[in-house]
Amino acid sequence: MLECVGGKSVPLFILQGSCQAVGIELDTEHIPFGAVVRGAQSTRKLVMYNTGDIGARFRWDDTSFAPDFSISPVEGYVATGMQVDFTITFHPAQQNRDVRYDNLICDIDDGTRLYLTMTGACIPPTPTKEVQL
Repeated sequence: MLECVGGKSVPLFILQGSCQAVGIELDTEHIPFGAVVRGAQSTRKLVMYNTGDIGARFRWDDTSFAPDFSISPVEGYVATGMQVDFTITFHPAQQNRDVRYDNLICDIDDGTRLYLTMTGACIPPTPTKEVQL
């Protein structure tokens, strides 16, 4: 503000600005699968949201999901205000009561990373009894 003689004030200049950024997040950072019988599989959904002003490419490190998990799609683009739905499959091959994959990485093209943890258990098939009538 410029103060003039007589006590009057007038603006000298006005500053305005804005910032455009990528704002990508997952609906959860942990997915529990529970118990799955060896040789079977279970699927869960995961959602990625872009709440920012700019669209961005993403890519999961799909090799870190192996051998017990897989994700689809592995890579793609999420536009402003949109979402991407992922299908994650738990398909354990070895019996293990504590399957845990921590901090699986999704790289966003602005340099940020998202992290996901998945847990589950692989149990043996239950023996069946034959009943004769």
